[in-house]
Amino acid sequence: MDIWAWIFLGLIIFVFVAAIVMLYMMLNDISNNAIYKKMKEKGDIAVKSALNTYYNTKNYEQCVFELELVFNEIILMNDKLRSEYTNIAVVLKKHILDINAGLIAIKDIDVDSYKKVVHDLLKEYNSKNPLEQIKGADYIVLKQILECIDTNDIDKGKEIVNQLALQLKTLQDSNMEKEKNSRRQDAIAKLGIVLSVVFGIMTFVQFFI
Repeated sequence: MDIWAWIFLGLIIFVFVAAIVMLYMMLNDISNNAIYKKMKEKGDIAVKSALNTYYNTKNYEQCVFELELVFNEIILMNDKLRSEYTNIAVVLKKHILDINAGLIAIKDIDVDSYKKVVHDLLKEYNSKNPLEQIKGADYIVLKQILECIDTNDIDKGKEIVNQLALQLKTLQDSNMEKEKNSRRQDAIAKLGIVLSVVFGIMTFVQFFI
């Protein structure tokens, strides 16, 4: 075989390997999307059931309890859902948006009245959980600021705000460094794939020399 035959053979092998990788990625995406859609549908049904009960009973504690179950047992179990629904307030907002978009049908109940009840529930939930979206150290800092406002301790409040500013600056620098490292790792990974294919072709070709 001449050099052009070897090159042609190498290209065929490269295309074959690339096709297998693309097929695997495509099947993986299809599987993940199917799981996401199934869990989203399950979550929508559970949320709708909880809100239907609240519409009739106005039992706030029971409704929040059921919504927390949906959040913990369904939403947090799927990466895509977890990124879309970061907290219960977002769950309620998206529920109303889905109704307006015709994605969720409300039967045997006046839709406008139902949305008004959900809206009032959202307002009550936000008023009772102002820092619900914030977790960990950030929650503690913001709570301290609220306490300073309540006690009118301006000096302590300024000190906490300055500490928060330093933390945010550190976090910003850390995120920028992580982004740089991520781009570098992606480039290395791509180079590794190319080199693996090249060396694989070279190893395969050696059997015919």
